[in-house]
Amino acid sequence: MVDEFYKASQKHDRDRAPALIKAILKLSKKAKQRYYLAPNIKRLSDNAFTRDMEFVELLDFNTVYLDIKEPYKEFGKDEIKKGEKLIDLISQQTQKSLIYAGTYSEIKKISELVISKIQPVDRIYTSHFSKWLRQNYQPDWSLADLVDRAIGVHNGSMHRCLSQLQIRLFEYEDGFDSIVSTSSIIEGVNTSAQNVIVWKSKLGNTNLKDFTYKNIIGRGGRMFKYFVGNIYLLDAPPKSEDVQLDIDFPEEILGTLDEVRDSDQLTDRQVERIIEYRTQMSAIIGDANFSRIKRDNILQDSDADFLLRLAMDMRDNPDEWRGFGYLNSSNPDHWDNMLYRVLRLKPGNWDTQFGKLVTATKAMAHNWDRDLPQLISSLKGDGVDIEDFFKLERTMTFKLAALLSDTNELHKMIINPSIDISAFIGRMSRAFLPSAVYHLEEYGLPRMISKKIHTSGLIDFQDPSMDLLKAIDRFKNLGKDAVLAIRSLGPFDRYVVRFFFDGITLDDPEPTEKAI
Repeated sequence: MVDEFYKASQKHDRDRAPALIKAILKLSKKAKQRYYLAPNIKRLSDNAFTRDMEFVELLDFNTVYLDIKEPYKEFGKDEIKKGEKLIDLISQQTQKSLIYAGTYSEIKKISELVISKIQPVDRIYTSHFSKWLRQNYQPDWSLADLVDRAIGVHNGSMHRCLSQLQIRLFEYEDGFDSIVSTSSIIEGVNTSAQNVIVWKSKLGNTNLKDFTYKNIIGRGGRMFKYFVGNIYLLDAPPKSEDVQLDIDFPEEILGTLDEVRDSDQLTDRQVERIIEYRTQMSAIIGDANFSRIKRDNILQDSDADFLLRLAMDMRDNPDEWRGFGYLNSSNPDHWDNMLYRVLRLKPGNWDTQFGKLVTATKAMAHNWDRDLPQLISSLKGDGVDIEDFFKLERTMTFKLAALLSDTNELHKMIINPSIDISAFIGRMSRAFLPSAVYHLEEYGLPRMISKKIHTSGLIDFQDPSMDLLKAIDRFKNLGKDAVLAIRSLGPFDRYVVRFFFDGITLDDPEPTEKAI
């Protein structure tokens, strides 16, 4: 079963569609029954990939009534009046509101507007959270200023533990009144609100599509709680349309397919490209290595053209790859040359300058042995602010680590089999944090609290055998009270610890709401 199936379309998720289609193809060989789920789809395109699928529209109703109001018609393009309307809607503090901003720059614009127009409120959760953010991230962070006003921010780059905490505080009656968000609020986040305010009909750099718009306003109202969802449009909505889901084979994944096994879902031209790729790559790395790559799914990148270009560069310029092993050095100053070389071979969708990514990567090598405010502050001179830090850390741990992993495998086959940077790549994919610490953030435990627990001696996170499962078992055996007894934990640290234990235990006699 594949949920959010619409992301297999490059129209809806350009970056992840190839990987999802590749996974679907692989699992389709094993499963006799397959179900693909997606909201707001009226038709499915007919092509080789969707040929055997039967489209069934199961549900076409809302569990709540959506009352759509269109104040944008009153002020048009007047940004001042638009801002005044937003402040009027969220300053009442009597109803919960989700504010869809559309882009990171619009979140910044809304933040500046809110901070200048709305006064701080004195609430136990927001006051403690704001102070905690200033101490553990950045003293002058605008998010802390928003939290003082009972408003949160949700986006895809922020540390996951922060997003989880803000969603929890949004659920409290005396927590957040509003959350400003990008499209991340509709992707796997289980929350809704009485009001949804659409500030900008954008999704990143593109205009909002009717499909995504319906997903966003669908967050308005909640069954058995808010039977009417109020939708306020501060920007013109996209044109209504019956969405046809178009799913085509991304050309870049052809190199990972088999011209015989997958031929029933390929065109003749695509089969020719697969054979051409196999012939060219095998000539460089050998038939045995190519077969092993395909059999064991060794390479993470699906872009056959890039992988071939990378292999050719190693074959044609072996001397320029002699320093690849320097990435194993404990001194980040030795990493520059190879990081730049690899990045330049794959230009495109990095959403940042290579210089910033390399500089930030070298700084993040100290993620565990330096305090986070110190680390973030050290990058200001390079034009990297706290929001950039989050984005760059995410880019490093996912995209750059995957790129280096493929480079490492090809380097062993083409240049020198004795040089292996797997350990370096592993550390990079965990943001240079101990394995359990990095993964515990997904469970709601921030790294700075893990460091206090480590320093107390309760759990040795630097033990190489201390993985996520062992860490969670250790927490359960210790119990919540043993962790809360650590003297260095502050009031909000203790709240977070309780929140974390709520997530790893089935029942908790002390609700998190009473923690502060």
